[in-house]
Amino acid sequence: MDLGRAWDATVTLAPDIKSNIPFLGSSRRGSGVVVSLDGTGSSQSRIILTAAHVACLAGSRNAIRVRRPGATDDGDGAVAKVVGVHPRLDLAVLAFAAESGQAEDGSNSSATSIRSDERAWLPMATSPVRDGDVVAALGYPMGWSGVIKSISSIARRGQTRTDTWGEVLATYAPTTDDSDSDSDSDTDMVTHVLHTSTVASGESGGPLVNGKMEVCGVHSFG
Repeated sequence: MDLGRAWDATVTLAPDIKSNIPFLGSSRRGSGVVVSLDGTGSSQSRIILTAAHVACLAGSRNAIRVRRPGATDDGDGAVAKVVGVHPRLDLAVLAFAAESGQAEDGSNSSATSIRSDERAWLPMATSPVRDGDVVAALGYPMGWSGVIKSISSIARRGQTRTDTWGEVLATYAPTTDDSDSDSDSDTDMVTHVLHTSTVASGESGGPLVNGKMEVCGVHSFG
């Protein structure tokens, strides 16, 4: 199964730090995935899913830099802001700043360096994974910053990363006692997945995809 489309939708996240000094910035990184909530791919439906502890990189300015590794210099960055966090599940939702009417300096703006119609995306899974399902964990580990574009380029040329695929070992669905008091009481919803696909530091927030190339989860090392 070719993961090219899934790699295109996987992004890196970092603090939005501006500096006139080359290479001066933050070494903190995380991963995320662009998804379309309604499956149409329209700009209004596209958000970024990541881990809550990665979303903390947005800081007090609520600005986080989104990059699509392997993109051209004219289209390798955008700014997003955190619009929702679930600390217990280590899950966060980001909205592209321009598409939510918020520029990185706090003013209204429609400018962004990744055009809406050029953003790769994945659909959300329509059903939870089950034990034995094939899944792949994607993301960009720390320390790849210098070669990340070439690695992503190889992936997009159609090379299947077979070592990325694994299988679901177990799933967890909360009982009523585990659930938050204001949450749904639907105990069929899977909230945690244990799988054999390899992940590494820096891939937190990256997607877990099923065989249909649907996002069924994001990484959390908690």
